[in-house]
Amino acid sequence: SLDLVYVHDGLHHLERPLDGVGEMARVAAGAVSVTEPARALATAAAVQLGWALEREEAGNRVARLTPREVGMTLAAYDFRVLAARRYAMYYRHRPGPVMRALSTPGLFPAAAAGWRLANAVLGPFGNKLCVVARRPAAPPARPGSATERPAPVPAATGEGPCGP
Repeated sequence: SLDLVYVHDGLHHLERPLDGVGEMARVAAGAVSVTEPARALATAAAVQLGWALEREEAGNRVARLTPREVGMTLAAYDFRVLAARRYAMYYRHRPGPVMRALSTPGLFPAAAAGWRLANAVLGPFGNKLCVVARRPAAPPARPGSATERPAPVPAATGEGPCGP
């Protein structure tokens, strides 16, 4: 088993992404972190307007999840959810001129601050999700014994496990 299992934009390619979450939980000894597209009204509108894809170029459906269903899947494997939230994000595989300009050293700090402010308001309705969960620590084993378990994953500090 692994101390931490993490996925970023990988599960949405699967036919049954929650089965993927279950497999992550099965092999994780300490913690699981999931960052994936979220099922959101804004995304549904973007698909209708042609700004987001329902199917990728390879032909697979873009599966969108909710923090609740990811959290419930992890809870079924005895994980405790530390953080579950949605946030707004837009990126293209090839950044356009506006994003390139906002990424320059002179404009980036202001653009990043503006994006954080917008996410403070709109994030709960956002098109991305982040769920972080960990297994409760097992009772300590006798040091040096064959049943000694690895140290538990430390709790997140600072801005939080899913960002600010």
